[in-house]
Amino acid sequence: MSAKLAISIGTRDRVPLLRTMARSLREVEGLEHATIRVYDDCSENLSRDEIAGILPEAAEVQVNEQRLGADRNMHAIYRDFLASGDDLLFSVDSDLVLHPGCLQVIETLMPETDGILSLYNSRASAPVERLALGGHRLVQKSALGSAGVIFGRDLLARVIEEVPASGCYDIDWSHHLHEAGVRLLVTEQSYVQHLGVMEGFNAGRGIVEFGLNFEPGNRVNEAILAEAFNQVILDERNGLQAAFERVQNSYSFRVGNAILHPLRQILIKLSLYRGRF
Repeated sequence: MSAKLAISIGTRDRVPLLRTMARSLREVEGLEHATIRVYDDCSENLSRDEIAGILPEAAEVQVNEQRLGADRNMHAIYRDFLASGDDLLFSVDSDLVLHPGCLQVIETLMPETDGILSLYNSRASAPVERLALGGHRLVQKSALGSAGVIFGRDLLARVIEEVPASGCYDIDWSHHLHEAGVRLLVTEQSYVQHLGVMEGFNAGRGIVEFGLNFEPGNRVNEAILAEAFNQVILDERNGLQAAFERVQNSYSFRVGNAILHPLRQILIKLSLYRGRF
């Protein structure tokens, strides 16, 4: 890759997911040509040394003294990138799986874009247009999340200048760019996948988030996705069991059962009584 590529990884605890992402990242072809920087948002259960041990490939690990929150940490990452000498920024979260050929896709497609490309085709947002570039099928969207996004330096400098930091920063900058006529292009085939496929279900939010058309690309990713699927099933089963136990132990359930039990006994006796005639 002729352009200097930086890979940013935002972290905040979630050690098992970070270890899993590192397994996938290590298999990415051409990774040795990228500069990896980790930006930890004041983790409580993850130290700088632990991060360096999980991601020895990282050239730098920065740790916030106070928690910024994911979106303001994103803003800080963007500003730090602009202070570097790199040309492209690839944003990776700690809960992603990466296709081994993702860097080749970036190298092929970024020169054809308006300075922004996403490798994560979220099922949560519909395309506004379909097109083909560089032998790949792409979709254009009106909004993006930051995970899996590649920014060119010039466009990211414009974002920092025109869009203030906020608690919904990726929503803000993607809407701003869309309104300004910048094409928000996304590969139709996702080249990164979100590990928290069912995140929020047990919390009652019912959020199902995943990248469309993702292919693992190697046995490491196949194993990771199988493990994640098994964990989802286990979590859902445990969540349903816990919910059932909460209902059983609730006051309204006990009162209702106390009322219905005598009625059931009366109905049983009546049915037996009718059976004699």
